Amino acid sequence: MLASLPGSAPRQARRTLDIVKVTRAIDAAVHRDWTIDELAALCHFSPQRFRARFAELAGMPPSTYVRQRRLDAAQAQLRAGVPLETVALQVGYASASALCFALRRDRGVGARSLRGN
Repeated sequence: MLASLPGSAPRQARRTLDIVKVTRAIDAAVHRDWTIDELAALCHFSPQRFRARFAELAGMPPSTYVRQRRLDAAQAQLRAGVPLETVALQVGYASASALCFALRRDRGVGARSLRGN
């Protein structure tokens, strides 16, 4: 309707944000301390536009998405029997206790239950 007003510019189509590309980058370096600037640059978006568009498409902010991917990787490794300290470092947590806290807070599970002990 706005485009039909005299003197209004035609509306440009929205650029697509490739969540699969973002997910692959995160998963390839899940241990990295990803910033919004870095993630936005992968898709050639400004940080502000990336944050808004990502939240619209994924249903959560990019930082939450990165944390969820880390915890997914941690859970898979713990179930495979990898030691907790090793998993914590591989998925970007400073310590085993920080990973345990995040698993309990976000997933409601403890590392011990994931290992089956």
